Amino acid sequence: MNRYNNIIQVLLSKPLHLFALKLLSKIAMFVFLLILARTLSQEEFGDFQFIAGITNLLSQPLVVFGMVAAKIGCTFSPETQKGNLKWLALKSLPFNTIACASTITAFLLLDPYLREYGKISTAWAFFPVSITIAGSAAIQFYSGFLQSLQHFVAMGAVLFLSALIVTMTGGTAAILDAGMFSIYSSEAIGRIGGLLLLYWLLRKTLSGESVKPKSLPEGLTSFALVTLLTTVVFFLMTTLDILSVKYYFSSEEAGYYLRIEFVGRLLFLVGSTIATILLPRVATNYYNGTSSRRFLAKSSLLFISFSTLCALGIFIFKEAAFGIIFGKSFSPNTSIVFLLLFSRVAHAYLFILVNYFIGTSQLKFSLIIAAYTAIQTLFALMFHEHITQLAISSAICSACCAATLILAIIRFKQNNIPGKCQCNA
Repeated sequence: MNRYNNIIQVLLSKPLHLFALKLLSKIAMFVFLLILARTLSQEEFGDFQFIAGITNLLSQPLVVFGMVAAKIGCTFSPETQKGNLKWLALKSLPFNTIACASTITAFLLLDPYLREYGKISTAWAFFPVSITIAGSAAIQFYSGFLQSLQHFVAMGAVLFLSALIVTMTGGTAAILDAGMFSIYSSEAIGRIGGLLLLYWLLRKTLSGESVKPKSLPEGLTSFALVTLLTTVVFFLMTTLDILSVKYYFSSEEAGYYLRIEFVGRLLFLVGSTIATILLPRVATNYYNGTSSRRFLAKSSLLFISFSTLCALGIFIFKEAAFGIIFGKSFSPNTSIVFLLLFSRVAHAYLFILVNYFIGTSQLKFSLIIAAYTAIQTLFALMFHEHITQLAISSAICSACCAATLILAIIRFKQNNIPGKCQCNA
Protein backbone atom coordinates (compact mmCIF):
# COMPACT_ATOMS: atom_id res chain seq x y z
CA MET A 1 0.00 0.00 0.00
CA ASN A 2 2.86 2.40 0.81
CA ARG A 3 4.42 1.71 -2.58
CA TYR A 4 1.06 2.40 -4.26
CA ASN A 5 0.73 5.72 -2.40
CA ASN A 6 4.28 6.66 -3.41
CA ILE A 7 3.38 6.19 -7.09
CA ILE A 8 0.39 8.52 -6.66
CA GLN A 9 2.59 11.08 -4.92
CA VAL A 10 5.14 11.04 -7.74
CA LEU A 11 2.43 11.46 -10.39
CA LEU A 12 1.01 14.50 -8.62
CA SER A 13 4.28 16.32 -7.99
CA LYS A 14 7.63 17.24 -9.61
CA PRO A 15 6.37 19.66 -12.26
CA LEU A 16 9.81 19.89 -13.90
CA HIS A 17 9.31 16.36 -15.22
CA LEU A 18 6.50 17.48 -17.51
CA PHE A 19 8.91 18.19 -20.35
CA ALA A 20 10.36 14.68 -20.14
CA LEU A 21 6.93 13.07 -20.34
CA LYS A 22 5.86 15.35 -23.17
CA LEU A 23 9.08 14.52 -24.96
CA LEU A 24 8.39 10.80 -24.56
CA SER A 25 4.86 11.28 -25.88
CA LYS A 26 6.19 13.18 -28.91
CA ILE A 27 8.80 10.48 -29.49
CA ALA A 28 6.04 7.87 -29.40
CA MET A 29 3.98 9.87 -31.91
CA PHE A 30 7.08 10.39 -34.04
CA VAL A 31 7.62 6.62 -34.15
CA PHE A 32 3.98 6.20 -35.20
CA LEU A 33 4.30 8.79 -37.97
CA LEU A 34 7.63 7.31 -39.03
CA ILE A 35 5.93 3.94 -39.47
CA LEU A 36 3.23 5.63 -41.56
CA ALA A 37 5.81 7.49 -43.64
CA ARG A 38 7.56 4.21 -44.36
CA THR A 39 4.47 2.12 -45.10
CA LEU A 40 1.98 4.51 -46.76
CA SER A 41 2.23 5.95 -50.24
CA GLN A 42 2.78 9.68 -50.68
CA GLU A 43 -0.93 10.17 -51.47
CA GLU A 44 -2.05 8.10 -48.46
CA PHE A 45 0.32 9.99 -46.16
CA GLY A 46 -1.07 13.25 -47.54
CA ASP A 47 -4.60 12.03 -46.77
CA PHE A 48 -3.56 11.19 -43.23
CA GLN A 49 -1.95 14.61 -42.73
CA PHE A 50 -5.10 16.28 -44.03
CA ILE A 51 -7.22 14.28 -41.56
CA ALA A 52 -4.73 15.16 -38.83
CA GLY A 53 -4.91 18.83 -39.85
CA ILE A 54 -8.72 18.85 -39.61
CA THR A 55 -8.48 17.07 -36.25
CA ASN A 56 -5.96 19.60 -34.90
CA LEU A 57 -7.92 22.56 -36.24
CA LEU A 58 -11.05 21.44 -34.43
CA SER A 59 -9.56 19.80 -31.32
CA GLN A 60 -6.62 22.05 -30.48
CA PRO A 61 -8.79 25.16 -29.93
CA LEU A 62 -10.54 23.07 -27.29
CA VAL A 63 -7.57 23.86 -25.05
CA VAL A 64 -9.82 26.79 -24.15
CA PHE A 65 -11.75 24.40 -21.91
CA GLY A 66 -8.58 23.49 -20.06
CA MET A 67 -7.55 27.13 -19.87
CA VAL A 68 -10.93 28.13 -18.43
CA ALA A 69 -10.77 25.29 -15.89
CA ALA A 70 -7.20 26.24 -14.94
CA LYS A 71 -8.13 29.91 -14.65
CA ILE A 72 -11.12 29.09 -12.43
CA GLY A 73 -9.00 26.75 -10.31
CA CYS A 74 -6.40 29.47 -9.77
CA THR A 75 -9.05 31.75 -8.24
CA PHE A 76 -10.08 29.23 -5.57
CA SER A 77 -8.43 29.60 -2.18
CA PRO A 78 -5.81 26.91 -1.35
CA GLU A 79 -7.88 25.68 1.62
CA THR A 80 -10.92 24.72 -0.48
CA GLN A 81 -9.40 24.40 -3.96
CA LYS A 82 -9.72 20.63 -4.31
CA GLY A 83 -13.28 20.58 -2.97
CA ASN A 84 -14.25 23.43 -5.30
CA LEU A 85 -12.71 21.64 -8.28
CA LYS A 86 -14.61 18.45 -7.45
CA TRP A 87 -17.86 20.45 -7.36
CA LEU A 88 -17.02 21.96 -10.74
CA ALA A 89 -16.23 18.52 -12.20
CA LEU A 90 -19.54 17.05 -11.10
CA LYS A 91 -21.59 20.06 -12.25
CA SER A 92 -19.99 20.11 -15.70
CA LEU A 93 -20.33 16.37 -16.40
CA PRO A 94 -23.87 16.44 -17.95
CA PHE A 95 -22.98 19.35 -20.24
CA ASN A 96 -19.75 17.68 -21.37
CA THR A 97 -21.57 14.42 -22.12
CA ILE A 98 -24.15 16.20 -24.31
CA ALA A 99 -21.42 18.17 -26.09
CA CYS A 100 -19.43 15.01 -26.92
CA ALA A 101 -22.53 13.21 -28.24
CA SER A 102 -23.43 16.24 -30.38
CA THR A 103 -19.93 16.37 -31.85
CA ILE A 104 -20.02 12.74 -32.91
CA THR A 105 -23.49 13.15 -34.45
CA ALA A 106 -22.45 16.26 -36.39
CA PHE A 107 -19.44 14.52 -37.92
CA LEU A 108 -21.52 11.52 -38.96
CA LEU A 109 -23.75 13.90 -40.92
CA LEU A 110 -20.88 15.93 -42.41
CA ASP A 111 -18.61 12.98 -43.26
CA PRO A 112 -19.41 12.74 -47.02
CA TYR A 113 -18.94 16.49 -47.57
CA LEU A 114 -15.62 16.62 -45.71
CA ARG A 115 -14.32 13.59 -47.61
CA GLU A 116 -15.26 15.21 -50.91
CA TYR A 117 -13.39 18.44 -49.99
CA GLY A 118 -10.23 16.58 -48.98
CA LYS A 119 -10.43 13.96 -51.75
CA ILE A 120 -10.53 11.19 -49.12
CA SER A 121 -11.70 7.81 -50.40
CA THR A 122 -11.97 5.98 -47.04
CA ALA A 123 -15.62 5.57 -46.04
CA TRP A 124 -16.66 7.10 -42.70
CA ALA A 125 -13.12 8.47 -42.23
CA PHE A 126 -14.38 11.29 -40.00
CA PHE A 127 -16.26 9.08 -37.55
CA PRO A 128 -13.09 8.24 -35.55
CA VAL A 129 -12.11 11.91 -35.94
CA SER A 130 -15.29 12.88 -34.07
CA ILE A 131 -14.37 10.56 -31.18
CA THR A 132 -10.84 11.99 -31.17
CA ILE A 133 -12.15 15.56 -30.98
CA ALA A 134 -14.72 14.74 -28.28
CA GLY A 135 -12.07 12.89 -26.27
CA SER A 136 -9.63 15.79 -26.69
CA ALA A 137 -12.23 18.23 -25.37
CA ALA A 138 -12.81 16.12 -22.26
CA ILE A 139 -9.08 15.62 -21.67
CA GLN A 140 -8.36 19.33 -22.12
CA PHE A 141 -11.09 20.40 -19.71
CA TYR A 142 -10.28 18.01 -16.90
CA SER A 143 -6.52 18.41 -17.37
CA GLY A 144 -7.13 22.07 -16.54
CA PHE A 145 -7.96 20.92 -13.01
CA LEU A 146 -4.54 19.31 -12.68
CA GLN A 147 -2.96 22.36 -14.30
CA SER A 148 -4.49 24.72 -11.73
CA LEU A 149 -3.04 22.47 -9.01
CA GLN A 150 0.26 22.50 -10.95
CA HIS A 151 0.30 18.68 -11.13
CA PHE A 152 2.20 18.77 -14.41
CA VAL A 153 3.54 15.23 -14.29
CA ALA A 154 0.00 13.84 -14.11
CA MET A 155 -0.83 15.84 -17.25
CA GLY A 156 2.26 14.48 -18.94
CA ALA A 157 1.34 10.91 -17.97
CA VAL A 158 -2.05 11.28 -19.67
CA LEU A 159 -0.41 12.57 -22.85
CA PHE A 160 2.20 9.82 -22.84
CA LEU A 161 -0.32 7.02 -22.38
CA SER A 162 -2.49 8.41 -25.21
CA ALA A 163 0.52 8.64 -27.53
CA LEU A 164 1.70 5.15 -26.61
CA ILE A 165 -1.70 3.63 -27.37
CA VAL A 166 -1.86 5.49 -30.70
CA THR A 167 1.60 4.25 -31.65
CA MET A 168 0.89 0.64 -30.75
CA THR A 169 -2.56 0.40 -32.39
CA GLY A 170 -1.93 2.64 -35.41
CA GLY A 171 1.58 1.36 -36.04
CA THR A 172 0.37 -2.25 -35.94
CA ALA A 173 -2.50 -1.41 -38.32
CA ALA A 174 -0.08 0.23 -40.78
CA ILE A 175 2.43 -2.64 -40.68
CA LEU A 176 -0.31 -5.24 -41.15
CA ASP A 177 -1.90 -3.12 -43.91
CA ALA A 178 -5.22 -3.13 -42.06
CA GLY A 179 -6.52 -0.10 -43.95
CA MET A 180 -6.69 3.66 -43.47
CA PHE A 181 -9.83 3.51 -41.31
CA SER A 182 -7.92 1.46 -38.71
CA ILE A 183 -5.11 4.03 -38.73
CA TYR A 184 -7.56 6.91 -38.33
CA SER A 185 -9.20 5.05 -35.43
CA SER A 186 -5.94 4.71 -33.50
CA GLU A 187 -6.05 8.32 -32.27
CA ALA A 188 -9.60 7.86 -31.03
CA ILE A 189 -8.52 4.77 -29.08
CA GLY A 190 -5.59 6.74 -27.65
CA ARG A 191 -7.86 9.54 -26.44
CA ILE A 192 -10.14 7.02 -24.72
CA GLY A 193 -7.14 5.48 -22.94
CA GLY A 194 -5.85 8.88 -21.85
CA LEU A 195 -9.30 9.87 -20.60
CA LEU A 196 -9.52 6.73 -18.45
CA LEU A 197 -6.14 7.51 -16.86
CA LEU A 198 -7.20 11.12 -16.28
CA TYR A 199 -10.41 9.94 -14.60
CA TRP A 200 -8.39 7.70 -12.28
CA LEU A 201 -5.95 10.51 -11.40
CA LEU A 202 -8.73 12.97 -10.67
CA ARG A 203 -10.48 10.48 -8.41
CA LYS A 204 -7.27 10.16 -6.38
CA THR A 205 -6.56 13.90 -6.39
CA LEU A 206 -10.09 15.13 -5.61
CA SER A 207 -10.97 12.39 -3.15
CA GLY A 208 -12.44 14.73 -0.52
CA GLU A 209 -15.86 16.29 -0.21
CA SER A 210 -17.39 18.44 -2.93
CA VAL A 211 -17.44 22.10 -1.87
CA LYS A 212 -19.47 24.70 -3.74
CA PRO A 213 -17.34 27.82 -4.27
CA LYS A 214 -18.59 31.07 -2.79
CA SER A 215 -18.30 32.72 -6.19
CA LEU A 216 -16.82 32.16 -9.64
CA PRO A 217 -14.52 34.64 -11.37
CA GLU A 218 -16.30 37.63 -12.89
CA GLY A 219 -16.50 37.85 -16.65
CA LEU A 220 -15.99 34.10 -17.10
CA THR A 221 -18.33 33.84 -20.10
CA SER A 222 -16.67 36.67 -22.00
CA PHE A 223 -13.26 35.24 -21.11
CA ALA A 224 -14.26 31.82 -22.49
CA LEU A 225 -15.67 33.26 -25.73
CA VAL A 226 -12.69 35.53 -26.43
CA THR A 227 -10.26 32.75 -25.51
CA LEU A 228 -12.06 30.41 -27.89
CA LEU A 229 -11.80 33.03 -30.63
CA THR A 230 -8.09 33.45 -29.91
CA THR A 231 -7.33 29.74 -30.10
CA VAL A 232 -9.52 29.20 -33.17
CA VAL A 233 -7.80 31.94 -35.20
CA PHE A 234 -4.39 30.77 -33.97
CA PHE A 235 -4.89 27.15 -35.01
CA LEU A 236 -6.53 28.28 -38.24
CA MET A 237 -3.33 30.16 -39.00
CA THR A 238 -1.21 27.07 -38.25
CA THR A 239 -3.31 24.74 -40.46
CA LEU A 240 -4.36 27.10 -43.24
CA ASP A 241 -1.62 25.97 -45.63
CA ILE A 242 -2.52 22.30 -44.95
CA LEU A 243 -6.15 22.90 -45.91
CA SER A 244 -5.15 24.99 -48.93
CA VAL A 245 -2.61 22.56 -50.37
CA LYS A 246 -5.15 19.73 -50.32
CA TYR A 247 -7.75 21.87 -52.05
CA TYR A 248 -5.65 23.55 -54.74
CA PHE A 249 -3.13 20.85 -55.64
CA SER A 250 -3.09 17.20 -56.64
CA SER A 251 -2.83 14.43 -54.06
CA GLU A 252 0.79 13.81 -55.06
CA GLU A 253 1.80 17.47 -54.68
CA ALA A 254 -0.12 17.80 -51.43
CA GLY A 255 1.50 14.64 -50.08
CA TYR A 256 4.96 16.04 -50.92
CA TYR A 257 4.24 19.34 -49.14
CA LEU A 258 2.69 17.66 -46.11
CA ARG A 259 5.68 15.38 -45.66
CA ILE A 260 7.95 18.39 -45.30
CA GLU A 261 5.39 20.16 -43.10
CA PHE A 262 5.28 17.13 -40.81
CA VAL A 263 9.00 17.42 -40.01
CA GLY A 264 8.64 21.15 -39.31
CA ARG A 265 5.68 20.54 -37.02
CA LEU A 266 7.91 18.54 -34.67
CA LEU A 267 9.34 21.87 -33.48
CA PHE A 268 5.95 22.66 -31.94
CA LEU A 269 6.91 20.32 -29.06
CA VAL A 270 9.10 22.89 -27.33
CA GLY A 271 6.59 25.73 -27.60
CA SER A 272 3.63 23.68 -26.40
CA THR A 273 5.57 22.38 -23.39
CA ILE A 274 6.71 25.84 -22.30
CA ALA A 275 3.17 27.18 -22.80
CA THR A 276 1.70 24.46 -20.56
CA ILE A 277 3.99 25.50 -17.71
CA LEU A 278 3.65 29.22 -18.46
CA LEU A 279 -0.14 29.60 -18.19
CA PRO A 280 -0.80 28.70 -14.52
CA ARG A 281 2.22 30.66 -13.30
CA VAL A 282 1.26 33.74 -15.29
CA ALA A 283 -2.37 33.47 -14.11
CA THR A 284 -1.23 33.14 -10.50
CA ASN A 285 1.06 36.17 -10.80
CA TYR A 286 -1.72 38.15 -12.46
CA TYR A 287 -4.21 37.59 -9.65
CA ASN A 288 -1.52 38.29 -7.05
CA GLY A 289 -0.64 41.60 -8.74
CA THR A 290 2.82 40.49 -9.93
CA SER A 291 4.25 41.01 -13.41
CA SER A 292 5.17 37.93 -15.47
CA ARG A 293 7.24 39.70 -18.10
CA ARG A 294 10.54 38.45 -16.72
CA PHE A 295 9.26 34.87 -16.72
CA LEU A 296 8.03 35.35 -20.31
CA ALA A 297 11.43 36.72 -21.31
CA LYS A 298 13.22 33.68 -19.84
CA SER A 299 10.75 31.32 -21.51
CA SER A 300 11.21 33.11 -24.82
CA LEU A 301 14.99 32.91 -24.60
CA LEU A 302 14.85 29.20 -23.81
CA PHE A 303 12.46 28.48 -26.66
CA ILE A 304 14.22 30.58 -29.30
CA SER A 305 17.63 29.11 -28.45
CA PHE A 306 16.53 25.47 -28.46
CA SER A 307 14.14 25.63 -31.43
CA THR A 308 16.63 27.55 -33.57
CA LEU A 309 19.29 24.92 -32.95
CA CYS A 310 16.84 22.15 -33.83
CA ALA A 311 15.67 23.92 -36.98
CA LEU A 312 19.25 24.59 -38.13
CA GLY A 313 20.17 20.96 -37.50
CA ILE A 314 17.23 19.72 -39.57
CA PHE A 315 17.96 22.20 -42.37
CA ILE A 316 21.70 21.52 -42.57
CA PHE A 317 21.24 17.75 -42.50
CA LYS A 318 17.92 17.72 -44.36
CA GLU A 319 18.93 15.02 -46.83
CA ALA A 320 19.83 12.65 -43.99
CA ALA A 321 16.84 13.66 -41.84
CA PHE A 322 14.25 13.22 -44.58
CA GLY A 323 16.01 10.11 -45.84
CA ILE A 324 15.69 8.47 -42.42
CA ILE A 325 12.02 9.39 -42.13
CA PHE A 326 10.73 8.89 -45.68
CA GLY A 327 13.41 6.88 -47.43
CA LYS A 328 16.25 7.83 -49.75
CA SER A 329 13.89 8.26 -52.70
CA PHE A 330 12.40 11.42 -51.13
CA SER A 331 14.21 14.62 -52.15
CA PRO A 332 13.12 17.69 -50.13
CA ASN A 333 12.98 21.11 -51.77
CA THR A 334 15.46 23.40 -49.99
CA SER A 335 13.28 26.51 -50.19
CA ILE A 336 10.16 24.78 -48.89
CA VAL A 337 12.09 23.12 -46.06
CA PHE A 338 13.52 26.48 -44.93
CA LEU A 339 10.18 28.28 -45.14
CA LEU A 340 8.22 25.60 -43.30
CA LEU A 341 10.82 25.23 -40.54
CA PHE A 342 10.81 29.01 -40.12
CA SER A 343 7.01 29.26 -40.01
CA ARG A 344 6.65 26.34 -37.58
CA VAL A 345 9.10 27.92 -35.14
CA ALA A 346 7.07 31.13 -35.37
CA HIS A 347 3.83 29.18 -34.80
CA ALA A 348 5.24 27.52 -31.69
CA TYR A 349 6.35 30.87 -30.29
CA LEU A 350 2.93 32.35 -31.04
CA PHE A 351 1.41 29.59 -28.92
CA ILE A 352 3.59 30.70 -26.00
CA LEU A 353 2.41 34.30 -26.46
CA VAL A 354 -1.23 33.22 -26.71
CA ASN A 355 -0.96 31.46 -23.34
CA TYR A 356 0.71 34.56 -21.85
CA PHE A 357 -2.15 36.78 -23.03
CA ILE A 358 -4.74 34.35 -21.69
CA GLY A 359 -3.00 34.18 -18.32
CA THR A 360 -2.91 37.98 -18.04
CA SER A 361 -6.44 38.47 -19.45
CA GLN A 362 -5.10 40.64 -22.27
CA LEU A 363 -7.23 38.98 -24.91
CA LYS A 364 -7.65 42.12 -27.01
CA PHE A 365 -4.41 41.08 -28.70
CA SER A 366 -6.29 38.17 -30.30
CA LEU A 367 -7.43 40.73 -32.87
CA ILE A 368 -3.83 40.94 -34.09
CA ILE A 369 -3.75 37.17 -34.66
CA ALA A 370 -7.13 37.33 -36.40
CA ALA A 371 -5.87 40.10 -38.68
CA TYR A 372 -2.80 38.16 -39.78
CA THR A 373 -4.88 35.00 -40.24
CA ALA A 374 -7.18 36.99 -42.55
CA ILE A 375 -4.14 38.27 -44.48
CA GLN A 376 -2.78 34.74 -44.84
CA THR A 377 -6.18 33.55 -46.05
CA LEU A 378 -6.21 36.32 -48.65
CA PHE A 379 -2.70 35.34 -49.78
CA ALA A 380 -3.80 31.71 -50.14
CA LEU A 381 -6.79 32.74 -52.26
CA MET A 382 -4.66 34.96 -54.52
CA PHE A 383 -1.39 33.05 -54.77
CA HIS A 384 -1.64 29.29 -55.17
CA GLU A 385 0.04 28.58 -58.48
CA HIS A 386 2.86 26.70 -56.73
CA ILE A 387 3.12 25.08 -53.30
CA THR A 388 6.10 27.33 -52.48
CA GLN A 389 3.73 30.31 -52.43
CA LEU A 390 1.73 28.75 -49.59
CA ALA A 391 4.92 28.21 -47.60
CA ILE A 392 6.00 31.84 -48.21
CA SER A 393 2.67 33.29 -47.03
CA SER A 394 2.70 31.06 -43.93
CA ALA A 395 6.25 32.10 -43.02
CA ILE A 396 5.69 35.83 -43.57
CA CYS A 397 2.36 36.07 -41.73
CA SER A 398 3.43 33.99 -38.72
CA ALA A 399 6.73 35.87 -38.29
CA CYS A 400 5.09 39.30 -38.65
CA CYS A 401 2.34 38.30 -36.22
CA ALA A 402 4.88 37.20 -33.58
CA ALA A 403 6.88 40.42 -34.03
CA THR A 404 3.74 42.57 -33.73
CA LEU A 405 2.67 40.81 -30.53
CA ILE A 406 6.12 41.29 -28.97
CA LEU A 407 5.97 45.01 -29.77
CA ALA A 408 2.49 45.12 -28.23
CA ILE A 409 3.78 43.52 -25.01
CA ILE A 410 6.59 46.08 -24.82
CA ARG A 411 4.29 48.99 -25.63
CA PHE A 412 1.33 48.24 -23.35
CA LYS A 413 1.48 47.70 -19.61
CA GLN A 414 -0.17 44.73 -17.94
CA ASN A 415 -3.21 45.62 -15.85
CA ASN A 416 -2.84 43.49 -12.74
CA ILE A 417 -5.50 42.94 -10.11
CA PRO A 418 -3.49 43.02 -6.88
CA GLY A 419 -4.58 40.63 -4.18
CA LYS A 420 -7.77 39.47 -5.86
CA CYS A 421 -7.00 35.91 -4.78
CA GLN A 422 -4.18 33.76 -3.55
CA CYS A 423 -3.49 30.83 -5.86
CA ASN A 424 -1.57 27.65 -5.31
CA ALA A 425 2.13 28.20 -5.64
